[in-house]
Amino acid sequence: MRTIDTFDATAPSVVRGRHAFWAPEIELKVPFAFGGLLTKYGHAEPGYEPSDTLPHELAILRALAADSMAPPIGKLVRIGTLISEHLGAWHADPCGAWAYEMADATKLPTGRFSLERMRELPIDGSDSAWGDVCKPGNVVNGYLVDVRRSAWDMLWWDGATPAALPELPQDLSALRARVHRECQFPAGARDRAYQDFWIGGELEAGQRRVVERADALGFRPQPGDSVLDIGTQSGGFLHFAAARGASPCAGVETSPEYVACARELARSNGQNVCIRRMDVVAERGAFLAWVRAYFPGGRPTHCLALSMEKHLGEPELFELLDAIGAERTYLETNAVPDEQHLKLASFVRARGGRHVGFSRDRNLRVLYQIGAP
Repeated sequence: MRTIDTFDATAPSVVRGRHAFWAPEIELKVPFAFGGLLTKYGHAEPGYEPSDTLPHELAILRALAADSMAPPIGKLVRIGTLISEHLGAWHADPCGAWAYEMADATKLPTGRFSLERMRELPIDGSDSAWGDVCKPGNVVNGYLVDVRRSAWDMLWWDGATPAALPELPQDLSALRARVHRECQFPAGARDRAYQDFWIGGELEAGQRRVVERADALGFRPQPGDSVLDIGTQSGGFLHFAAARGASPCAGVETSPEYVACARELARSNGQNVCIRRMDVVAERGAFLAWVRAYFPGGRPTHCLALSMEKHLGEPELFELLDAIGAERTYLETNAVPDEQHLKLASFVRARGGRHVGFSRDRNLRVLYQIGAP
């Protein structure tokens, strides 16, 4: 088995089908998964555990390949983050996917696929599943390249028990150490990460609190809510929101180290939280277009912009928040000298917002909320 950190199924060279992606440049077949479950791409259908069907798919293809009826099948491949547009817009799924190496049928000598010979193998399935074997696009240059129909109605290997998918335990100790080391200002300068994070479903303390700040901000996402976190860092507020049932949850960051750590943490929690590396200032147009396409109704329920004004600028920050148009927006200023310095208050009041309190971990900062309480 080998691993690939990220597979971008939106790349122009990738061929996208109902059940799988094909990357001819690297000869890789990727059965589509979302949140760790196999499902039909771009459709709202139930998902199924890869271990239920993928071993059968591989056993059938390898048996066919042995008789030159399918392309040679190579190693099993584990993808860490799968990028697709399954939700109708760019989405990075940290729960990843399984894939396998498959030779390009168009580059091989003509194969000898025969449905009659295939039926002689120990393969079981419904008439519908067998009927789909030779549908257009499945047989290429004399090779069967796809045997998957759906998880509930597909062909099954009825010979020797197929090899099970390997277990993939994460090294949480190494990940914990990495987050504490890399998710700081500056990296490696302190002994703890900048803010709390969840790892393997457990809360790990950083220098700044997440639950307490969420409570002070009035940030209480519910199932059915959506969340956007600008400058998500290691993703602590998104982990918090996803654990409360909010979905979709997405964050943007400019640091590749933060993005990588946030995705690995989400994976450890089993949370399909989208983390995107993007500069919301330099890529403002593309960012806003993505927000409108990604979130139901074109805007998130909740938008977090915590300690962002020094990064984005005061008028620019609020112009961006106005364009996002979230139902509720939460702001935390950068450090202030005392409680009399209500930084950003005029911008917040102009939008019907209000001062809701202070955060006091690491520095004194002012908290605001704009929108419905």
